[in-house]
Amino acid sequence: MSTIIGHESIISFFEKVIENGALHHAYCFVGREHVGRKTLALYLAEKILEIEVARLSVHPDLTIVTQEKNPKTGKTKKFIDVDQIRGLKNALSRHSAMGGYKVGIIDGAEKMNTNSSNALLKTLEEPGGQTALFLITTDEALLLPTIRSRCHMIYLSPVNKNKITTALEKTEMSHAEADDMAALAQGLPGLALKWSEKPELYEEYKKTGEQFFSLFGMSYHAKLALVNPLFGDKTDHIQTREKLLKTLGIWQVLMHDVLQKQVGLPTDEKIPVIKKTQLLRIFTEIEHAKKYIQKNINPRLLVEHILLQIP
Repeated sequence: MSTIIGHESIISFFEKVIENGALHHAYCFVGREHVGRKTLALYLAEKILEIEVARLSVHPDLTIVTQEKNPKTGKTKKFIDVDQIRGLKNALSRHSAMGGYKVGIIDGAEKMNTNSSNALLKTLEEPGGQTALFLITTDEALLLPTIRSRCHMIYLSPVNKNKITTALEKTEMSHAEADDMAALAQGLPGLALKWSEKPELYEEYKKTGEQFFSLFGMSYHAKLALVNPLFGDKTDHIQTREKLLKTLGIWQVLMHDVLQKQVGLPTDEKIPVIKKTQLLRIFTEIEHAKKYIQKNINPRLLVEHILLQIP
């Protein structure tokens, strides 16, 4: 069975819906990356298909769509393309191989382009019997309004830190280590579990945070030099963009944490105390950058705007 940390009320809701045979044909799970959206979708697929998670990957009535690599170039595709959605539509329109439900999961639904979105819309307009479709996204505003209107929206909030700490302790981590990691994960259990499995990623995350805070008090040219490696991979622009989005996500989490505490940054690191208005401008600029990077605006230009807000 999939391990879910938190989200008890959502799980309870779906268990009752499944038990009563009242499952809607389409749901959209909205939340930050690593908050548990895909884990929840897989858990529900287990319940609906009545199979253990270890066998889900080979189940004939489950179809998972996600951003793929181009087999010819080896580069990540810019979008979830129309052929992928057509394949999903065909899978959901067939008779169930096991005589029950058919389940589809679109991981990263915001990455569909216009053609694939329109193809999905046709599926949502004419849902077949005993089908359940789960869309996973970080931002429902990036989906067509007509798609959103045909889905039940489920919003996943960050998980209580103590619940993440308890889960990490089950991996034989000390309470102090688990509590520190859970605090840094900012309510994202998937991130904490990933760090527990790969400590090098945890160290990389902390290093990214340290580099971000080191930008404060630097000259503008020094800031540019420090962030230049973010634009280093010229072979796969999509992967570079995804890496940059993750880095910006870390920056934003750090700003959110500082805003919540309403304190300045540590002066012993030669970083000036920052006013709340400045923090808000930085936070907003990062949010704008994350949004427009996905709309093909020049990433370097967007990051430069962030740097201009950092005192």
